[in-house]
Amino acid sequence: MLVRSISVTARFTKSSGQERRSYSSFLSSLRSTFASKTPQPPRPREIENIQAYHGKQRSDPFAWMENIDDPHLPSYIQAENEYCKGYMRQHRFLQKVILKVWRRACVCNTHPT
Repeated sequence: MLVRSISVTARFTKSSGQERRSYSSFLSSLRSTFASKTPQPPRPREIENIQAYHGKQRSDPFAWMENIDDPHLPSYIQAENEYCKGYMRQHRFLQKVILKVWRRACVCNTHPT
């Protein structure tokens, strides 16, 4: 529903042909992003670990990640990095648009020192 209302708004704005194509590709990117199935993040292994602080016990199944020398940690971090790259790959166009807007806002708001 959100994408449909955006496309109606973009259709009636007065702009150059290039901006219309930009809106069109932006909207198609939004549609494909919401329609596509997102990749699943890697699941870290859980090790039962009970810790006691100030007389209270709590379970921390991911405490193994605090140990840099753990042999499973590099492979898990690599899997997370691959997941992030794969997830962000489908949002490349949106990243470019947001970065362009952000840079424009930063340029306008800079003050000489």
